[in-house]
Order: sequence, then structure tokens, then C-alpha cells
Amino acid sequence: MRIILPSTAKARGLRFYFTGERCLHGHVAKRITENGNCVECRRDIERRYDESSKGRKTQRRWRESRKGYATKRRYHESKKGRATQRKYDRSRKVRARRRPRK
Repeated sequence: MRIILPSTAKARGLRFYFTGERCLHGHVAKRITENGNCVECRRDIERRYDESSKGRKTQRRWRESRKGYATKRRYHESKKGRATQRKYDRSRKVRARRRPRK
């Protein structure tokens, strides 16, 4: 990855930059131009929140809302959503064939 300074990234209007240095948690990853946070640290924070009871409750409320349902439906009707579903269906068929019969 090419090293880009934060000031250069800000001037060019880039969303991310890379310094090649470790963050406080030891990740050598891109950083967010807006606040300087490491992308890997941000991903860890989001994962922990999603796994917490508060995060699960928030996600459930979103999925059950009208807007969340519409978003999900649009995705599943899109070309990418259909392709993902086909891939998932194929993998389940393969797993079912591998399972030994009792």
C-alpha cells in the first residue's frame, strides 16, 4: 500500500490514508481521514457493539421497521442479492449431500 500523509489525503478529499505505522492496538492498516482512527480498530468496536444486547436490540428494531424491511427487500430483489442467495443455496445443497445418512 502506498504511504499517504493525512494532510495530503485531506487536500485530495480522500476518505482514507495510510502511514505504515502501527496504531495503539498494533494494527498496520488504513486510517480514516476525518478522525485518524485505524480501520481495524473501528471494525473491532462495531463488532463488539453488534454482539452486545443493545446492538442486537437496535438491529432487530431496524429490521422490523418499515424502512428496514424495504431496504432488505430492495437488496434481495437486486442482482447482487439474487446472486448471493443462489450461492448460499448451492452451498447448503453441497453440505446436505456430504452429511452421512443415519
